[in-house]
Amino acid sequence: MTNVIQEKDEHILDLKGQIDDDKKQINQLHTIILATQKDNQLLMEQKTKRWWKFWK
Repeated sequence: MTNVIQEKDEHILDLKGQIDDDKKQINQLHTIILATQKDNQLLMEQKTKRWWKFWK
């Protein structure tokens, strides 16, 4: 019985470790998404400025 409990505890620890790793990966992806959105916004602003210069 003790062996079964120990195996389950180890499995729970493994799952908790996987969850922590997944949380880190989600945070990294979120940072990348935010940076990409900012880059896209800056590119759109540059295109708009060039477009207005063209029309002037």
